[in-house]
Amino acid sequence: MSLERKKGSGRPRKLNLKDQQRLIQLARKDDTRSARDIQIELIKKGSPKVAPRTITRYLNRSGYFSFNPKNQPLLTPVQQENRVKWCEEHLRTRWNQWVFSDESRFELFGTREAEFQQDGATCHTSKSASEWFTEQKWKVSSCPTNSPDLNLIENVWGLIKKAVEKKKPKNLDGLEVAIQLLGRSVDLHKLLEQRLTISLRKSLDVAVSRFESKPLCYIMELETLTEICRLTHFLLSKHISLPNFESMFMEANHAVSAPYGRITLHVFWELYYDFLPNYCYNSSTNRFTRTTLSFVKEEPRDQPPKASNVHLYGNKDLHSAYTNIFSLNENFVGSEHFGCIVRLLSYQGIAVVIEELLKVVKNLFQSTIQQYVKVLMDGMPSKCGLPRYEYGSAGVLEFYNANLESIMQYRDLKTEVFQAFREVGNIIIFCLQVEEQMTQEEIADLLHAAPFQGIIPRPFVKEKDTVEAKMKRLEAQYAAFQLVSLVTRYGTDEQRLNSEESDVITRERLCCGLSLFEVVLRRIQSFLDDDVWKEPTPSNGVMSIEECKEFHRLWSAIQFIYCKPLGQNEITVEETFGESLNWAGCTIITLLGQEHRFEALDFSAHLLRVQEIDARQETVAGVDLKRLVERIKQYRTINNEIFAVLNRYLKSGESSFEHVRCFQPPIHQAFMSAV
Repeated sequence: MSLERKKGSGRPRKLNLKDQQRLIQLARKDDTRSARDIQIELIKKGSPKVAPRTITRYLNRSGYFSFNPKNQPLLTPVQQENRVKWCEEHLRTRWNQWVFSDESRFELFGTREAEFQQDGATCHTSKSASEWFTEQKWKVSSCPTNSPDLNLIENVWGLIKKAVEKKKPKNLDGLEVAIQLLGRSVDLHKLLEQRLTISLRKSLDVAVSRFESKPLCYIMELETLTEICRLTHFLLSKHISLPNFESMFMEANHAVSAPYGRITLHVFWELYYDFLPNYCYNSSTNRFTRTTLSFVKEEPRDQPPKASNVHLYGNKDLHSAYTNIFSLNENFVGSEHFGCIVRLLSYQGIAVVIEELLKVVKNLFQSTIQQYVKVLMDGMPSKCGLPRYEYGSAGVLEFYNANLESIMQYRDLKTEVFQAFREVGNIIIFCLQVEEQMTQEEIADLLHAAPFQGIIPRPFVKEKDTVEAKMKRLEAQYAAFQLVSLVTRYGTDEQRLNSEESDVITRERLCCGLSLFEVVLRRIQSFLDDDVWKEPTPSNGVMSIEECKEFHRLWSAIQFIYCKPLGQNEITVEETFGESLNWAGCTIITLLGQEHRFEALDFSAHLLRVQEIDARQETVAGVDLKRLVERIKQYRTINNEIFAVLNRYLKSGESSFEHVRCFQPPIHQAFMSAV
C-alpha cells in the first residue's frame, strides 16, 4: 500500500460562473468603465464584493485589458490640412488683441483693435449674427471646421459634459435633474444676502463683546467699530437687500426685548465699580485720570472674545493702526468719551444710567456720609470764630491747628470720608459732562434741521434795505425746503400728522429751556432731609458766626486740612482724589443755601486775607505758610468756578428778585437796659 498527497483545491472563488458572466456583460456594455465602477454595479446586482484588482484579473483572463484612449479628434484629411493652414496663417498673431466668446474684455485706456474668435457653429454664423458683427464693426476671425477650443471656458463645459454623461440620463427630465445635481440650483443673490447679514451681526456682536471686557475709555473703539459696520451696511445696501442697521444693532446690543441693552449695562457697571471710586477729576484738562492710590478692590472683567481681523478693522495693518490711535485715549476719560456715551446710549440709556447713579448718591448720603458728618460735627469745637488781624497769619494758623486738632486726627478722614465725597463728586461731574455733550449734539441736530423747518437766521441788512423785506425774500427763496408745509399741501392726512409730530419732536430738545443737570441737583437736594443737614436756629436770630453747627463750617475745616502742603514723597490729595472733593462739598453747601456764609467764614479764606496783609513767610508747626497760602489760592479759584456753574443751573429758572429780610438795628449793651 503506497501513500501519496492528494492535490489540494484551495480557497473557493468568490465569483461563480454566473457572476463572471455578469462581469463580462458590464465590461462589454460600457468599455469606459473603471474596475471600481464595475465593482459597484456588481454589488448592486447581488454579487459578492471583490476587490477592483480581482475584477481586473478576471477581465484579463477573458481577453479584456485596460488602456488609455488617444486624445485626438476624429478629423478627415481635408480638415487636418485646413487646420495646418490656419495655424501657419496665425503663427505670428498677438493673442492679446483677440476676444473669445464667453469672455469679457475691458479696456480702460486702450485704442487697440480687437478680433472676435468663435467656432463655426450655425448659431454663430447665422445671418442675424453676421449682420450684428458688421454693424458693431467687429472683426471676426474665421476658423476651420472642428478647430480646437482656444477659449479656456470650453474646457469647463467639457468637464461638465463628462460629469453629466456619467449620470447617463435617458430623457430631457433626467438631463435637467443631472445638471441641477451638479450645479445646484441656488439663488446666489439670496445666499450672499444671508452671509453678509450674518457677518455684519457677528461684527457688531464682537464690537460689543470687546467693550464689555474693557474699561470705560474703550467706548471710543466701540463707536468706531459700530460706524465701520454702519458704513459697510450703507455701501452694501446699494446693491443687495439687507435688514435695517438699527434693528441689527439693537439685536446685537440685546435691546430688542429689554428696556436697556448690553452697552448701557456695561457703562453703568464701569461707572459703579471703576470710574466712581478710582478716577480723579482735573478742571484744567477737563478730564478724569486714574488715581495713584486706590481704596477698592479691582473687579475682574471677562476675557475679550477671539475674533479675526475681518470682523474688526479688515486686516492686520489697519488693526495695528487703530490700536495705536486708541492708545492715545485709554489713560483718561474726557469729553471725547462722554460724547460717545451720549451717542451710543441715547436718551433712554442716559436716563437709566443717571437714575441708577442718583440711587447710588442717595445710598452714600444715608449710609455713609451722614454717619461720618455726625461724628465729625461732634469733634468740631463748639465755637471757632475768626481771629483778629493783630494775631498775624502765623498766629491764625496756630489757632486753627489747635481748634481743629480732633478733626485732623480722625482716622478715617483721608480714607473713607474723602472716598465717599469723591464718589459723589464724580457722579455730579459725570452728569454735568453728559449734559454738555447732549447740548452739543442737540444744537447740531437743530442747525441741520433749521432749513427744513423754516428757521432762517437774521441776515445782515444794508442801509437801503429793511430786515422785514429781506426776511420775506429769504422765506420765499427757501419755501421749497419747508417739509411740513409741503406735506400738508400734497400729502395725505396721515403723512401730515406724522410730519407735524416729527417737527415738534425736532424742536423740543433739552437744550431749549430744559436742563438735565438742574434736575439732578434738585434730586440730590431732596436727599439732604436729615437733621444733620438742617440749620439750627442761630442765637442772634440771624446767622451763626462763631458756632460750628452747620455743614459749611465742617467743610471749611476739611478744606483747611487738605490745603496743608505735604512732604516730598507723600501723595497729595489732588493725585488721590482730585477736584471731585471740591465738587461734592461745594454742591452740598450750595444746595443747603450756605454759599455766602461759607465764603465769609471760611477758615482758609480768613488765613489768606490775614497773610495778604502781613505777608509773613515762615514755618509754623511744620507747615510752610507760603506753600499753604498758594494752595489756598488754588482751591479758592476752584471753589469760585464750581459755585458759578452750580448757580448758573440752579438759578436759571428763578427771577432776578431776591427775598430781603428786615432786622432791627443792633443796640449797644450799655443802652440795652435803657430801652
